[in-house]
Amino acid sequence: MSDGNGKEGDRIDWELVIGELRDRIAELLNSDDAYEQYRAKESKKILGLLLASYRARWDDDYPIQEETSE
Repeated sequence: MSDGNGKEGDRIDWELVIGELRDRIAELLNSDDAYEQYRAKESKKILGLLLASYRARWDDDYPIQEETSE
């Protein structure tokens, strides 16, 4: 599977990426600069939308199978 840059087999560690984004957003939220805080709030909204989209795609590709009693 390609990670978007043409290399086969390389996979993106999404948990690491999300962690880095959350850390950066936290830094911006704690900034004294009002514009940086605004950017952080907007980035947080975007990250939330991306996570929701990712989860929805994951659920479509790997649906949860309900256990049946036998």
